[in-house]
Amino acid sequence: MVEINDGGHGRFIGSTRQLLHIGARSVGGWLALLVILTLIPLAGGPAAAQNTDSTMPSISDEPSDRAQAHYERAQLLESWGMWEKALEEYRRVLELTDYGPHRSSSHYEIGFCLFKLERYQEALDALNQIKPEDLPDPSLQERIESAREKILKAMREHSQGTQDRP
Repeated sequence: MVEINDGGHGRFIGSTRQLLHIGARSVGGWLALLVILTLIPLAGGPAAAQNTDSTMPSISDEPSDRAQAHYERAQLLESWGMWEKALEEYRRVLELTDYGPHRSSSHYEIGFCLFKLERYQEALDALNQIKPEDLPDPSLQERIESAREKILKAMREHSQGTQDRP
């Protein structure tokens, strides 16, 4: 039996065969399945993912394919609240891509992970790496500005909290 908890959206418990069937039906399911099976030794779950080495099988040697696999792995780690591990994977995406949809998304997600780790200045720096011309949809700029405001607010609150201490 395989158990996969997707971070609060539900849980799948079933046989490997059922898991393969689910993977085959969805768009991009095979790639997601490959990432999941790479991360989760059959009984290990998120704890086992922490102990995996940094190498992972790749569908091809193309940097864009490898970047996609690292991006999906980062998304999974992030959904488990494994911020440091997700950061590593998002940074690998940046190493593999000079442009494209995953580049600006990775900067955004790096900012989010750093925010969750209360590393606010680094989070702000990550968001500042996003170039408006790289965004596939101009409305995403509003989302980035909103994230910046939240980070700045957290920085002010953190600063006030440390000043209030004796």
